[in-house]
Amino acid sequence: MHTPLPIPHHEDFIMGWDIGGAHLKNALYHRKSASLHTRHVATPLWQGRTILERACRDAITYATTWAQHGARHGAQQTTQHRSHAPHDRPSRPLWHHIVTMSGEVADIFSNRREGVIHIMETLCALIKQDDNEHHVSFYNQRGEKTSLHSASTEPLAYASSNWRATAHFAAMYNPHPCLLLLDIGSTTSDITPIHHHTPLSHGHDDYTRLRHRELFYSGVIRTPLMACASHICFDSQPMPVCAELFATSGDIYLYNDSLPLAYHHMPTADGRGKSRKESIQRIARMIGRDSTTLSPTQQDALVKAFQAKHLQKLCDACLFVIKTPPFITHLQRHQPHELALWVTGCGHVLSEEIAQGLRHALSMPIRLCRLADIVLSSYPSCRATHATNDIDGKGGIDICAPAVALALLTAHHRGEDRRIGKVTRNPPQTRHR
Repeated sequence: MHTPLPIPHHEDFIMGWDIGGAHLKNALYHRKSASLHTRHVATPLWQGRTILERACRDAITYATTWAQHGARHGAQQTTQHRSHAPHDRPSRPLWHHIVTMSGEVADIFSNRREGVIHIMETLCALIKQDDNEHHVSFYNQRGEKTSLHSASTEPLAYASSNWRATAHFAAMYNPHPCLLLLDIGSTTSDITPIHHHTPLSHGHDDYTRLRHRELFYSGVIRTPLMACASHICFDSQPMPVCAELFATSGDIYLYNDSLPLAYHHMPTADGRGKSRKESIQRIARMIGRDSTTLSPTQQDALVKAFQAKHLQKLCDACLFVIKTPPFITHLQRHQPHELALWVTGCGHVLSEEIAQGLRHALSMPIRLCRLADIVLSSYPSCRATHATNDIDGKGGIDICAPAVALALLTAHHRGEDRRIGKVTRNPPQTRHR
C-alpha cells in the first residue's frame, strides 16, 4: 500500500522536477500568488554523478531564493544566489516536491534500476539539508505519486515516466475527440495519442514505447545528422552522408534561425560556437565539404535537405502512431474528420512544419496548438516566467512541460484549486494494449 501524501495548502510551494540525462527542468509554483516559474539547465550526466548532485543542489538554492523574492514579492524574474538579511525572510514555507525522471538511462549507471535509486536518494539527501520543511514524492508510469519508501520497492516503475505526466495533464484539458500530443525535446520526441480524456498509449517503458514509435529518438538539438539521413539530394544528385558525429540537428535550426539560442544549452559536435557560420561548417563536413567551398545558395540547399529528412522522420513517427488502432478507428469514426495536434518541448518551433506534413499525409484538417497556450488559457490568472530573460513564460512552459504538468497536477489534487479550470476527479488511465 502506498503512503498517503498530504494535500498542498494554498500557502505552500510546489516544485516539479524532470531529471533527464541531458537537462534538469524545474517548475516552481506558488498557489497563493498564482506564480509559475520555470528553469532548465544542462546536466550531461554521462560526464559523472557529481553533475547530478551539483545541479540538484543549485536548483534547491534557486527555488528558495525565488520563494522569498520572486513569488511572494511579485518579481517578474529572479536572480540566483542573492544574500538577504535574516529579518527579510518570511516564515519557513512548506515545499512539495514531485519528481519524474529519464536520467536513469545514462551510462554512468550499471543499469536503470541503479540509476533510478541513485537519482531518488541523491535528491532526497540534498533536500534534507535545506532549512525549510519539505515533502518529496515520485511519479511513476501508472500516474501515481508515492513516497521514496514506496518507490524504492519497484524502482523500474519510475524509470522514464516524464512523458506520462505531460500526457495525463493534456488529457485532462483535451476538448477534442482525437488529439495527438507531441513533445519534441533536445534528444527525443514523445508521441501520445489521446481520445477525449484517455491516453491510448500502447507502451509504458522505453522498450515498448520505442517499439510502438511513441518514443522516437530524434530531437531538435542533440540528434546526430547521420541519424537523420543516410543519403540526401544535393546539387540534383543523391549524396551519401558521412557516418560521423560532425553535426547535430541543432545546427540545422541554428542556421535557419528556427531555434532560439537560449534553448541550446549543450556543446556542439566540434566544441565550437553556435553561429550560422560555425553551424554550416559542421553541416558541410557531413558531405565531405567545407562551408567555404559552398555558395550561399548551396549552403541553404544543404541545410534544407537535412531539415527535410529530419522533419520527414518526425512526421513518419507521428503517422505510425496515428494509424495504429484503436486511435485511427476513433479518428475515422468522428465527423468531421479532424485531428488536434498539441506540440510542446523546445521543438515546438517545428510545430507548423509538422502540422503541414500531417495535413498532406492524412488529407484532413489539423488543429494546431502549443501546450503552453492550453496551460495559460486554462489558468488565466497564472503569471508565468522563466529563469532566463531570453525565454518568455510560454517558452518555459513548453521546455519544462513534464515538470509544469506535475506541479499543476499536484496543485489541484482532488480538484480543490478551481482557478485552474475543470478538473477530472478520477485521473485518466493510460490504456495499454
